[in-house]
Amino acid sequence: MRETFTFDRTDRMTDILYGVAVAHGLIEYERLAHRIGMQANHMTHLLAEVSKRSADEGGPMWTALCVSANTHRPHAQFHQLARTLRPQYAELTDEELWQIERQRCYDAADGRHHVAAGS
Repeated sequence: MRETFTFDRTDRMTDILYGVAVAHGLIEYERLAHRIGMQANHMTHLLAEVSKRSADEGGPMWTALCVSANTHRPHAQFHQLARTLRPQYAELTDEELWQIERQRCYDAADGRHHVAAGS
């Protein structure tokens, strides 16, 4: 009997972002949305779920690697969620916390453990 495996969009997005981290890169929201078969303006909940799942397991917020094509920075929701998931970021600037989370992603993809500021 054949076994059926399910693969939800959260898993798919996480896998894509892991690949982006391996390359030490960034991905635009539109490109990520296209790769998972969604419209970029409908991904807010999914992006949050990816970050929450990983952070709950002690991992990086993979969505730190998602950026706007216009600003080349994450949307404001990323910074808000980062401060919610990691209270030690409360006093950091958006740029500082983004830099830390990007590095956490790259380190995780490289198999290294990264200690965030204030931990």
